[in-house]
Amino acid sequence: MLKMILKKVIGTIGLVLFLRIFVYANPIYISFLWHMHQPVYFPYESVVTTDARGIYSFSIRDIHDQRTGPYTSWPTDAVETGAGSADTVVSNHFGTQVSFTGSLIENLNNFAADNDANFTNWTFRWVQGANYSTTLGHRRLDLVNIGYFHPIFPLIWDFDMQYQLKRHENAIVNSFGITPSHGAFLPECAFSERVIPALVKAGIKWVIVDNIHFDRACAGYPYSTDGGIIEPNRADQINPNPGNWIQLNDVWAPTRISAKFGHLPHYVEYIDPNTGAKYRIIAIPGDRYMGNEDGRGGFGALDYDNVIGQLSSYNDDPQHPLLVVLHHDGDNYGGGSDSYYHTNFQNFVNWLESEPDSFRCITIDDYLDMFPVDTNDVIHIEPGSWSGADNGGPLFDKWLSQPDNSGYSSDRASWAALVAARNFVKAAFDNDSTAANTDSALAYLFCGESSDYWYWDGTYPWDSLPSHAADRAISFASSVISADTEGPTVFLPQRRPYNPGGFEFGNPVDAIDTIWTFAFDINGISAVHLYYRIDKDGTNNPATSDNETYAGGPDVGPWSTIQMTRETVPHQGIYPQYIADYYYATISFPDSLVDYYVQAVDSQGNITKTPIQHVYFGGIANQGVNWSPQSPSFNDTITVFVYSTQAAKLHWGVNNWTLPDSCYFPPNTTVYGDSNAVETAMQGPDSLGRYFIRIGPFNNPIQSVDEIDFVIHFQDDSWDNNGGRDYRIYLGGGFIMDGQLDNNAVKIAENGGMSLYFSYQNGMIYLATNAAGDSPDTYNWDNFIFVSLSPSYMLPAPWKKSGECASFDYYLADENDNNYVSWYRRGDTAVTSGFSCASASSETGYLEGTMNALTVFGYIPESLFIAVGAYGTNDGDSLKWQVPGNGNPLNGNIDSSEYAVVKLQAVHEDVHNFDRTPLKIYPTVSRMGFHIKGTGRINIYTVSGRLVYSKNVKNSDFYWKGRDSKGINLPRGIYFIRVGSYSGKVILIK
Repeated sequence: MLKMILKKVIGTIGLVLFLRIFVYANPIYISFLWHMHQPVYFPYESVVTTDARGIYSFSIRDIHDQRTGPYTSWPTDAVETGAGSADTVVSNHFGTQVSFTGSLIENLNNFAADNDANFTNWTFRWVQGANYSTTLGHRRLDLVNIGYFHPIFPLIWDFDMQYQLKRHENAIVNSFGITPSHGAFLPECAFSERVIPALVKAGIKWVIVDNIHFDRACAGYPYSTDGGIIEPNRADQINPNPGNWIQLNDVWAPTRISAKFGHLPHYVEYIDPNTGAKYRIIAIPGDRYMGNEDGRGGFGALDYDNVIGQLSSYNDDPQHPLLVVLHHDGDNYGGGSDSYYHTNFQNFVNWLESEPDSFRCITIDDYLDMFPVDTNDVIHIEPGSWSGADNGGPLFDKWLSQPDNSGYSSDRASWAALVAARNFVKAAFDNDSTAANTDSALAYLFCGESSDYWYWDGTYPWDSLPSHAADRAISFASSVISADTEGPTVFLPQRRPYNPGGFEFGNPVDAIDTIWTFAFDINGISAVHLYYRIDKDGTNNPATSDNETYAGGPDVGPWSTIQMTRETVPHQGIYPQYIADYYYATISFPDSLVDYYVQAVDSQGNITKTPIQHVYFGGIANQGVNWSPQSPSFNDTITVFVYSTQAAKLHWGVNNWTLPDSCYFPPNTTVYGDSNAVETAMQGPDSLGRYFIRIGPFNNPIQSVDEIDFVIHFQDDSWDNNGGRDYRIYLGGGFIMDGQLDNNAVKIAENGGMSLYFSYQNGMIYLATNAAGDSPDTYNWDNFIFVSLSPSYMLPAPWKKSGECASFDYYLADENDNNYVSWYRRGDTAVTSGFSCASASSETGYLEGTMNALTVFGYIPESLFIAVGAYGTNDGDSLKWQVPGNGNPLNGNIDSSEYAVVKLQAVHEDVHNFDRTPLKIYPTVSRMGFHIKGTGRINIYTVSGRLVYSKNVKNSDFYWKGRDSKGINLPRGIYFIRVGSYSGKVILIK
């Protein structure tokens, strides 16, 4: 019955497209964050004065004048474009978010006071935009909270964060006459859970966080060196594996992403280490790769329909639909251009009007009202920022550059100056928070925290600005201080290496970790100690707060202490009157999760404790063979290592022990005697006793590689061959052949207790079904997955089974009696090149396999037909079960109509242009239809010349869904598209 219903509903569309239809009834929501900022160019001086002094190699006034549009009217223009749409589905919730720093407000006011015509009455359009409301009563142009002077929140102190937020709130209220926003965007999108209390105390309900730090905090994160970020530390990977890791296409996206988990808001919390009190806020995911691409020019620069549409099959929860937040600078490069806010934005609105069931624009406040976050949905987020800040890693390297050979780092020198100044200023605030000099001291100190002052290392005057600010802050604060009850000021402790005993960018690193910080007190410091404790089970359990409080609990051991070594911080150029000292200590606890913090005591007994942090040590206790990254792509460099007391060689081949092409040979590689493998001398040993070698990437078109096979050949001529199984690394989609279902596998068909799974990434096809014996009613059957390019005629069933099967090209077989598993081509010939497979030895696992499409077929097919058949174990036994299907087989055969269809790509042919003006037609990757770029009336004809669709398009992208003018789905086949004298031919596949 189910099969008959499906046939009535979808005809020849196939199960995959049927599933897509249901998915598309649930739209993906799109929102924006446009970031506007300029610093105070010299603390604390009017930008007009600084520009006149000529201390920079460029005109500061010109920098602002070039951005007149973004700083005055263009964002409101864009909001009015969407809000003015006649389509209420588009206009009801349409809006955006803008972060506008206090220092930029000051600069524009100063230029306006200096009669710069570009900024006369510059707030007028902002006030208009901020007073437009959605149908739910929220601002269409939401001026969100941000630090006034653009500081890096995770590197400053709670008091400083609160001051920066409050000063910014006052500036927004006074400049635009509006109430404070519910949301925040922190400078550089830099976030750590330590900032949550300050946000909550400021009345903020949500904050935008770059979503790569959602993903990296998950078990099973598919790390790749291509992302330019250091490997995540295991201490942070405490979220469950969300699965659904996908590779975005047609956009710069060097790493795989979580399609669903990383595109939903979640709660995130911080536990006060003193009291155990919890502070909670909603983390809004800013899309790392799509946001970055949108910043190149908006709609058109980012192919919204194609790229965002790749998430559609994961948008399966109407109560929590996917949210794509395109976050980037609103005043730089393409994201700050006239076309971004006008022509391209109008095209965006036009596209929304044509796609009301698939995509909608929304403000974040409206989204949260319509789709509240489950209060039990609490996740952990790794520290870090967005991609524009040296890829935004958890070490905040952009603001903490390593010392040179002389020991000097301009970044460290600047922080040392500010740590000292902050101790003076906080003491002044404690003595008299209302004094004019205290206010001046605060202004200089927090201006000195401007992140811009760390951007351009080695250039004047940038490196000197924090020290200038620090000295001026101290001069004002000193006149207020009469008593000091403030403990030492201590910089958030840092560590090197970040992954002790593990890997950093694929390279093994030492298991000895150096924890360092800066500390200063007006009255001198008597002691600085590193406190550390070892977790008992190696996991920071979110269900308890044992790791997060100083008091601890049964899951953690007692605190131990090390006195930290003190050194003077080198300075160059301007030398501040006061600077903090550098303190460090080293620890090493292989295979352990360690909590740590720093405690400093001044000469009067005042104590300061830093927040608790966590680090997981890899280490010497690990034995055997491993590699990094664990799930590599074709583009990754792979480090293979072995713990050994003697030298070793990597004995390796590819694609089931065939000889690698010489283009893949590292130095010191020789062909082995059997000519099926090579041997490469491994380097080492390192400080952990590991020998290692780096191989790859394996992306040369000379030889397609989907599998690395290896064993270890030791110096004494002994071998490690993984107990006779050899070691295997699978490339492509990062699919792992272990008899367990891969995380990104999608169920495309089922029948009773059997299912068929599919995934496709970068040319790799993944298929899976129940392992042999794991079948309905606990029958012991031989299971097969059939793959066909066109099941147009009948063939005998494979392996001498009875019955017939619609023509198949390859099949994956799993024999119940002995767990034998292998790929075969039609005719029962075993094949290996381009294939991999595995099956669980128990009846509770999966039969799974991969096909490298280019290796197997020589091209990427348009679509494939897939079916599962389960047969009795003896020769001549019949078909017992099939997927797709409805209960028991109807006739003992697998007919052509009993295959599921999976689509690998859309197909089109080159457009024929008669007057050399291009009409662009191209398929979408994730959806079944075509983009058409042209101006004028678009007419679409069948091969017989019948007009089936006509639409007038005005200089924009148009997406044709394969329907006629009445909205009825057209059958598959060839269609001709004509715009004026330009025409093209496409093949519609459904």
